[in-house]
Amino acid sequence: MLSPVPMKEVIENTSTTDTWGNPWVVSISYFIGLIVFSGVLIATITNMIRTTGERYISGTAHYRFKDHILFLGYDELMIGTLKNVLDEKMIVVVAVPDNAASIRSAIYQHLTKAERKQVLVIQSSRTNVEDLKGRVWATKADRIFIIGQPNEPTHDAENLKCLGLIAALCSNKNKSDLPTCMYYLRNQATFYLIHRQKLQPEQFQQEIVKVGLIFDKQKVDDFVLHSEPFNFYESMSRHLLFGSLTGKEYISFGQTINRQPHFVIIGMSAIGTALARTILMSAHFPKQRLRITFIDENAYREMQYFIGRHRTFFDNCHYSFRNPDNETVSFEHEAALSFIDVDVEFVQCGMAHPAIMDYITPSDSVSLNIAICTDDLPKNMATALYLPRIVLESGMPIWVYQNGYNSMVSFLKHRIYKNVRTFSTNDYFVENRKDSKEWRLAKAVANGFDRRFSKQKQITEWHKIQPKNRWSSLYGALSKIISMQAIGKSIDHPVQLTDEEKRLLAVTEHNRWNVEKLLNGWIPATPEQLEALRLLPAKDVLNEDFVHHFIVPYSQLEQLTYIDEDVLKKDDAQIDDVVNELKKINNEKFNG
Repeated sequence: MLSPVPMKEVIENTSTTDTWGNPWVVSISYFIGLIVFSGVLIATITNMIRTTGERYISGTAHYRFKDHILFLGYDELMIGTLKNVLDEKMIVVVAVPDNAASIRSAIYQHLTKAERKQVLVIQSSRTNVEDLKGRVWATKADRIFIIGQPNEPTHDAENLKCLGLIAALCSNKNKSDLPTCMYYLRNQATFYLIHRQKLQPEQFQQEIVKVGLIFDKQKVDDFVLHSEPFNFYESMSRHLLFGSLTGKEYISFGQTINRQPHFVIIGMSAIGTALARTILMSAHFPKQRLRITFIDENAYREMQYFIGRHRTFFDNCHYSFRNPDNETVSFEHEAALSFIDVDVEFVQCGMAHPAIMDYITPSDSVSLNIAICTDDLPKNMATALYLPRIVLESGMPIWVYQNGYNSMVSFLKHRIYKNVRTFSTNDYFVENRKDSKEWRLAKAVANGFDRRFSKQKQITEWHKIQPKNRWSSLYGALSKIISMQAIGKSIDHPVQLTDEEKRLLAVTEHNRWNVEKLLNGWIPATPEQLEALRLLPAKDVLNEDFVHHFIVPYSQLEQLTYIDEDVLKKDDAQIDDVVNELKKINNEKFNG
């Protein structure tokens, strides 16, 4: 049997050979390990921070969004709209396919430090299903603006494809949870076609099938119908004409019952032609003909483009072309329909040409507005600053297009230029259709029509009304604002109209409606077609061919009551609906 070794001896034998029992060695080793570990930890954390920062800058970081406002694409025209939605204190996501860092810088220069915290710019494709689902969370957004990228050759087609994909992704959502969707149509011709006819759902379904999504066809169609098309230049034009509804300065023709309204547009640019079309669609005047004059160095070429987009209108109205340097090429086109209350002039000359004075000289018999709208922004401002004093001091408003900040604006503080005002998309925005005053007026017109004249006598839900009919209601409602101002009625107070004034406004509304239909490609029915309707109520067949039986002078409507016995009541009803809605708006403003 072995005897145990004494514990003291074991300890003495081991302690002399175990170097880790030395406290100095342990301390030094611990210190070295701490340094190595800290270095690795710091490097790891630094790398994580750097990687996160790079992902943020490049827009490739991943987030989860809900109830956000989503802009799919970026165009500098959207800055005013983006700044407007920031007032709602919601997260705003801007999704772009590339160059996120430069686009972020471009956006941030327009925002305050606090506003920048609300805006995230991320990299994502608006036509990629996975990006729409998992990067921008389109189905969870509160509101979506489909913007696209500038200079895309297929911009409008890509935006419509995006609309279809979002519609398919939202197929399984409850109606109350659907995001509000607005899609930008950059090509004005595409935008105007929406005013004429509905989008065909088959176009969207084909694109959706290509990416393999399972969808409900009816719900896709409903979502597209629920969405709103817009054009930035058209929206800005409406703001200029009807800024009184938003409390901003606006173009004013004043009382024109004894003066001819005349609008001079210098520059047939995108904003210039959009402004002219908006005026034609909504600015008509009791007992007066509207005169629009375009002045452009390339007026003949631009005239051909403009007429080509609105061939039916120009076939039937009076217009003229003048070249002051070569009168042999000047001509006039006589109106095929004498009751169209518009004259359009095209003048080919530069902004410094002496002939311009023939059109911008003040007159007691004319209510004149001038808009300088070329794409040469410095020249626009210079033209305004060097106008003759008789023009500058006349009191007439002079509008100058400046897309963004321009240092020359500071010169306008001098009292000589008190009537010169700049406008740009930075100052104006696309309205939120839910609660804007102009769209409330449009709904009042549409609802009143259903209540009085539809077969069901029931109000159609707004999002189920075809976009072309919504826009018709909008322009019809807004035209009443100008018509009432023309006869001296202020829309800021309860409006009281006599029977004679109502009759006058009803005639004006029908004149406006005639122009709207012609601008959107409709043609008047022939006498033979009108007579045929006595025997065969085939007006729907005519409408399918864009032939309308009521494109006639107001005085002839009474002869056509066999087609629609309520036709004479409809213009009067619109006036009542707008007046009543204005009273509600004014009461809310007063009580608020």
